[in-house]
Amino acid sequence: MTVSDGNGWVQCRCGSRHWGKLGAAGLLLVHADLPEPQVAAARRGPLPPDARVLLQHRAPWSHQGDTWGLPGGARDSGESARTAALREVQEEAQIDAAPAEFLGVQVTDHTDWSYTTVLMLVAAAESPTRNRESKELRWVPVEHVWVSLTDDGPLRLHPGFAQSWPLLAGPRTRLLVDVANVMGSRPDGWWRDRAAAAQRLVAQLEPLPGAVLAPDGSLIDVVHAAIEGKGVHASTDNPALIVTRDGTADDALAGVARPGDLVVTADRGLRERVTAVGAQVIGPSWLLDLIDGLGSA
Repeated sequence: MTVSDGNGWVQCRCGSRHWGKLGAAGLLLVHADLPEPQVAAARRGPLPPDARVLLQHRAPWSHQGDTWGLPGGARDSGESARTAALREVQEEAQIDAAPAEFLGVQVTDHTDWSYTTVLMLVAAAESPTRNRESKELRWVPVEHVWVSLTDDGPLRLHPGFAQSWPLLAGPRTRLLVDVANVMGSRPDGWWRDRAAAAQRLVAQLEPLPGAVLAPDGSLIDVVHAAIEGKGVHASTDNPALIVTRDGTADDALAGVARPGDLVVTADRGLRERVTAVGAQVIGPSWLLDLIDGLGSA
């Protein structure tokens, strides 16, 4: 990777300039020093009002300066959004957030440019140390951020952060995908090369985390795909797309399903197993229509 080769402006077709020739990423660190039920709520959203998030008061000379937002910056080539976000918070706040618990992502896509917010949960609210890019770094209660969305709120928020905040702080959904079942629902010749069909579907799942909504309007921030079959393999470097091949897909998904998950399958047995733990089920046609819609956008 070339150091800082992502630095530079993009003139977007939306009419604005954005920093980061290869896109940008920021880190939303969440600290919930609360009873376990509220910590569990923070993991899936909405964020509890008295949880805290690390915000940066941007230096006046910076783009959109003198506003409050997230530590973040341009992504470099070969750098994942998670890696970039962790690097930025290390540079701008002197916090090593690598051990924090990964929660998911939210993506703002302008076609010409994208910004990925990585959500992580920390066990302790480490004191940040600012550099020249910040006037201040502060752990801010979630409720104060919500109030700051109004014109007379206590913090003047960065416009991009303000736009993303309702998705970041609101309910989030983990999508569990029964790959073989979804493949089998569309007679497109997948049986001629099952392995290639599985790899193709996993590749089509790649852009979903953080960029699409569940039917209830919640943000799909993580996708967990279970594949099975002799010679069927698929992998990804995207931390928000988890691919497993442990035994049958039914057992794999039933083993990780939890309340609030959305499971894509038409298999009756799997439906019964996951709904028993509080997960919801939706048929493959919903996912395939979603993928087709993204492909034609």
